[in-house]
Amino acid sequence: MKTKGLYIHIPFCDAICVYCDFVKMVRSDDTKHAYMTTLLGHVKKVDWQHVDTVYIGGGTPSSVALDDLLALLTQLPPVKEVTLEANPEHVSEAFLDALEATPVTRISLGVQTFKDDILKALNRTHTAAQARLAIQRILARRFRLSIDLIYNLPHQTLADVLADSEELDGIEHVSWYSLILEPNTLHYVKYLRGEYTPNTKDDVMMEAVMTRMQELGFRHYEVSNYTKAEISYHNMHYWQADEVAAIGLGATGTTAKMRYQITRDIKTFLNEANIIASEEPRDVMNEVVMVGLRLLDGLDKQAFEARFGQTLRDAYPAISKVITQGLLAENDTHIYPTQKGIMLNNEILIQLL
Repeated sequence: MKTKGLYIHIPFCDAICVYCDFVKMVRSDDTKHAYMTTLLGHVKKVDWQHVDTVYIGGGTPSSVALDDLLALLTQLPPVKEVTLEANPEHVSEAFLDALEATPVTRISLGVQTFKDDILKALNRTHTAAQARLAIQRILARRFRLSIDLIYNLPHQTLADVLADSEELDGIEHVSWYSLILEPNTLHYVKYLRGEYTPNTKDDVMMEAVMTRMQELGFRHYEVSNYTKAEISYHNMHYWQADEVAAIGLGATGTTAKMRYQITRDIKTFLNEANIIASEEPRDVMNEVVMVGLRLLDGLDKQAFEARFGQTLRDAYPAISKVITQGLLAENDTHIYPTQKGIMLNNEILIQLL
């Protein structure tokens, strides 16, 4: 296989959200400019021969100076899909005018919820009104739009979740995640201090989201992703365990046999010396199963055998048991999760791996 996707990380934010465990930081404009200049140098060295998707994530890529962002974006070739993450408060008409002169095809908008009190508690820097305006502005342009939502948030009720589903007119792709209590987040610190109690309605909310999105005409194609039109082609590379290269602070990439992570230390990154912080061998077969069973289509039996020289059942004898438990199902071409299995994805993987 050859590298099919490229991930580019821009770690800067205007404020730090309490739940986020990605590589992120608040820094001066001078530091942001120095970082973007260094990052641009890495982009110019990319071998684009087999790359068909680019994803620029963060952090908040839209929080850097527009000139610096455009300098990077205009270096990208017109591949199948170029996604840029953005926050609603940054989506002005001038911002979109500038993006239209770049190869960006898709904007991933970090909405999280349309409840202002919850947004404030999360330390988000936008309001629900700003999210609605940003959505309207993007929908009027040529870009494909995906929005991020989160359920299982602190103090969020099922009624709040269902109210968020009423805001999806005109939107064709939604990534709707369950909040996970991650170490190295402000939420986790509050949890250790007894100041935060995790929401206990995760399963109820997940089932409600799945049902409601189906009612709204969305196709549920991955555990946390729904579409009325096109899928996220870049993320599909991850879910197929393809090779995805990565550049930028703390970014993780893969080759055919290895997984690597770039340093999380910005001084080291800017000095451009020994920026690869770690490398480890990939267990590609297990990875294919882990990510493939997040897809509602599941695992292609023939493709698995062609890739690894053995059948899925020979490689994972426990599959038969998991099927009898109603967590997996099988047809002529695929082994795939049932609705119960979607909700108990970790249980499937524990039994198989």
